[in-house]
Amino acid sequence: MGEPLRTPSLPLVWATLLLCSCSLIGEPRGSGASLEILPMQEVQRKPVGKSLILTCRPHSAGASTGSRSAVEGQHEQLHSAQAHILILVLFYHLKTGRNQPPMYTETLPGESLALMISSLTVEMGGKYYCTASYANTEILETSVTITTYVAITWTNAPENQYPTLGQDYVVMCEVKADPNPTIDWLRNGDPIRTGDKYVVQTHGLLIHDVQETDEGIYTCRAAVIDTGELLERTILVEVFIQPVIVHLPPTLEAIEGKPFAANCTATGKPVPEISWIPDATQLNVATADRFQVNPHTGLVTINSVREDDYGTYTCLAKNKAGVVDQKTKLNVLVRPAIYELYNVTGGRTKEIAITCRAKGRPAPAITFRRWGTQEEYSPGVQVDDERIVLERYFDEDRGESSGTLRIANAERTDDGLYQCIARNKGVDAYKTGHITVEFGPDFSQMKDLPPHDKEEPVVVSPYSDHFELRWGVPADNGEPIDRYQIKYCPGMKISGAWTELENSCNTVNVVETTSYEMTDLNGNTYYRIELKAHNAIGYSSPASIIMKTTRGIDVIQVAERQVLSSAAIVGIAVGGVLLLLLIVDLLCCITVHMGVMAAMCRKAKRSPSEIDDEAKLGSLLRSAHRHRLPLPPPVKLGGSPMDIRHCTDEKEPLRTPTGSIKQNSTIEFDGRFVHSRSGEIIGKNSAV
Repeated sequence: MGEPLRTPSLPLVWATLLLCSCSLIGEPRGSGASLEILPMQEVQRKPVGKSLILTCRPHSAGASTGSRSAVEGQHEQLHSAQAHILILVLFYHLKTGRNQPPMYTETLPGESLALMISSLTVEMGGKYYCTASYANTEILETSVTITTYVAITWTNAPENQYPTLGQDYVVMCEVKADPNPTIDWLRNGDPIRTGDKYVVQTHGLLIHDVQETDEGIYTCRAAVIDTGELLERTILVEVFIQPVIVHLPPTLEAIEGKPFAANCTATGKPVPEISWIPDATQLNVATADRFQVNPHTGLVTINSVREDDYGTYTCLAKNKAGVVDQKTKLNVLVRPAIYELYNVTGGRTKEIAITCRAKGRPAPAITFRRWGTQEEYSPGVQVDDERIVLERYFDEDRGESSGTLRIANAERTDDGLYQCIARNKGVDAYKTGHITVEFGPDFSQMKDLPPHDKEEPVVVSPYSDHFELRWGVPADNGEPIDRYQIKYCPGMKISGAWTELENSCNTVNVVETTSYEMTDLNGNTYYRIELKAHNAIGYSSPASIIMKTTRGIDVIQVAERQVLSSAAIVGIAVGGVLLLLLIVDLLCCITVHMGVMAAMCRKAKRSPSEIDDEAKLGSLLRSAHRHRLPLPPPVKLGGSPMDIRHCTDEKEPLRTPTGSIKQNSTIEFDGRFVHSRSGEIIGKNSAV
C-alpha cells in the first residue's frame, strides 16, 4: 500500500498556483488585446471573514479579439483554473471535512471568468493572476493584489455592566482588529484620563472603589488608523449594592397552636430576595406546609405553630451583587405539662424525696408547696428549714425539666399533700402528690379518759317528719326469713343514759322488703330503732341505731289569688247563653213576629169575647167527654198569630168569603192530639 495522503500546507498551495500561472506567461506581442480584473484597483483591502468576487475579462483597444480567440482564451484559462481548483478542493476537504472549497472559479456570461471566495481569511491575502492566450500565439496576463485586514469586532463588551459598591471593577471592552486598534473611553460624553480613579487597560476600564456616583453611560471607542475604521460601543454602568440585613432579632418567640409572624428586613440594589432556611432541614420553608414567605419583604408567617418548629433559622438575602445571611432562634412556647409525679412513702427520721417531671418550651421551672399554703419552696436549701432542699434540672434542647424535693430526717409533720408547680412563659401547670411518713405506735396523742361503753352511732335524718330505713338480708341459718320486726321509740339521754318513752313506741312487721318508711315523726327528736329478722327458728338478735330528725320548718302560707270557682264560671256561662237567647228572641219578635216575646204579646192583647169562647169550648169538651179520657187543654182554632198589631175584637160572626164553599169542620181527639178537618161530621168523638 502506498503512503497516506497528507494535507498540504496553505503556502504550498499558493506556491503551486503561482507556478502554474507563471508557466503560461510569455512576452506579449504588439496587439491591442488585454485582460482586466474587476474591481479595477491593483491593490485592494478586504476585511477578513467577508465574501469576495474577482472577475477577469478580455479587453481590446482596437478590433475585437474575435469569438474564436476569446473562446480559446477562456478555454485555456478554464483549463488552468481547473488544475488550481483540484488542489484547493483536496486541501479543503481534508482540512475541514466539508466539500465546498474556500475559493473556486465560475464562468460568467460575457466571456468572463470569476474567482469566488466565500470567506476571506488572513492567509488568502496576496497577488492573484489572470492569464489567457490570444490567437494561440499571444499570452495575455494581468494581476491584482489583495491585502486583508481584521475589522473591529467586539469580543467581550456587554452593553449593560453592573459593578458592586465599594469594590474595584473593570468595565469590559475587548476588541479584535488587524491592525491593532487604539482604545479610548468617554463617560457621559467626556473623555476619561488615567488617574487615581480610572485606569485604562487593554481589555477594559478599571474603576477603583466603585461608588453610586460612578453610574452612567460609558463609551468604548476603537480606531484603526491604517484603515481609518472607527467604532464605538455604548455601555450602561449601574452600581449594584450588596444586600444588608438591617433587622432580625436574635431570638423569636411563638406560642404553640397559635399563628406567628416575623420580619427579616434587608436592603440592597437590586432589591434582595429573602428566604428562610431552618438548620434542621436546610430547605426553604416557602415550600413547606403552614409556612408563607414574602421574598420581597422577608415576612414569614406560620398558620399554626407546632412544637417541632423550634430551632435555628437562617435569613438569606440574595441579589446580583452578593449573598448575606443571619441566624435567629425560634423558641416555641409550649404550655408546661407534668407527666410524672408519684406518691412516696418513707420512714420517720429517714430521707424522703418526691420528684416531679414536666415538659414544655422553654423548659419549665419546677417548685413545690404544701397543700393549703401559698408559700412555695425556693431552689436550694430552705431558709426556715434546713432539712428541706429543692433540686432542679433543665434540658432546653428537649424542653424537659425535673424538680426533686428532699426532706432529711423526716418528721410526722412532713406527712401530707404536696403540690408540684411547673411554670414557664406560657401558663402554670399543677399536680398534687402525697408524702406518707411511717412511724411506730405512739400513745402520746391519746386522751386520758375513763373507760366507758361504746356509744351507738347517731344517724341524722334529712327530714323532720319521716325517715326511710334500709337494711340488708342477714344469714337465715337454712330457713327463709318470712318477716322483719321494726320497733322505734322516741327517747332522750338523761345523765348520759339512754331513756326511751315506752308509751310512744311503734312496732311494725314488714314482709318481703328490705326498706321501710317511718312517718308522723316529731322534728328535732331522737329515735331508737331496733330491727329483728324472723323465720321458722325464731327472731334474730336485734340490730339498733339512733336516729335524729331535723328541726321542723314552719309552713309559710302563701297568699293565694282570688280565683273564680267552677260554679261561678258555670253560672256566668249559663247567664251569657240566656242573654244571647233573649237577644235572639227579641230580634225574632221585631222582625218576623215569632218567639216567646211574640207569643206573650199576642196573649196580652186578646179580647174578653175570645176568652169566653175558649172557656165555652173547653166546658163543652169536658161535658161531652166526661165519661171518657180527659181532653187536653183547649186548642185555639182560627186566627193567624202572625200579625199581633192588627188583633181586634170580633164584633160579628165570621163571614164566609164571597165565592167560597161552606164546609163543616170536625174536631177529634185521639187521646193524645186534637185533629181538625173539614167535611161531614162523622165520628163518635165529635166535639161539636
